[in-house]
Amino acid sequence: MKRRVRYRLHATAVNKDSGYMSIMDKIRLQQALAVLPSHHTPPKHQPEMLYIGCVDARLDPIDDIGIDKGKALIFRNIGALVLKDGHAGSGTISAGSEIPQNISVGAVLEFFLNHIPVERGKVKHIVVSGHTDCGGLKACQNEECGKHDHHLSHYLENLKDVRTRVRNEAKAKGWNDAQLLHALEEESVRQSMANLQGYPVVRKAMEEGAVEVHGWVIDTATQRILEMNPKTLEFEPMAARRAS
Repeated sequence: MKRRVRYRLHATAVNKDSGYMSIMDKIRLQQALAVLPSHHTPPKHQPEMLYIGCVDARLDPIDDIGIDKGKALIFRNIGALVLKDGHAGSGTISAGSEIPQNISVGAVLEFFLNHIPVERGKVKHIVVSGHTDCGGLKACQNEECGKHDHHLSHYLENLKDVRTRVRNEAKAKGWNDAQLLHALEEESVRQSMANLQGYPVVRKAMEEGAVEVHGWVIDTATQRILEMNPKTLEFEPMAARRAS
């Protein structure tokens, strides 16, 4: 037997003149109209992939890419950055010491590779997925962080060398701003892929053949994926690579 859950909307959040409904009231309305089954069983949690993507609100890795629910851990930050493992080999973090920037991504890598079981014969996958028209990389490209952006500016400093390399190449080749940004998107993924393989837990899993790593740049407008060729480090359309 199914039951309907009723939820009182916040009338003040709806503008009667414009018909505008706030994002919170849209969520509340959806909850109010939801029809729940009498038995609630969550889908199986059997992740085969760790997806490291950007926080951009226009991208949904579940719907856009076709990942089934329960099949991927989703880890998102600004620019889909994997920072260097600055803590490798330094022992435990003592009380009162500074927490390293990379601790969050390091923890999710260990959780995925050490604690998520996988069916016999299957290989796990880690994806670093940048995207086009990335606001975080635009801020990095144009150095737009303000005096109140302490955390953001500190975070984007991790791309300083990438930005310098891309700017030098852009100057030599006469690129415009759009071409420079796209090159920055790809070079950022290359750096994150290199950093990813610097984590002992990832390196060990790769040596054992237990995980494969992938670098992507997703077109925000079309959701088409450019995939990094591990041999040439160039980005190629995924569909073309599959066909070949």
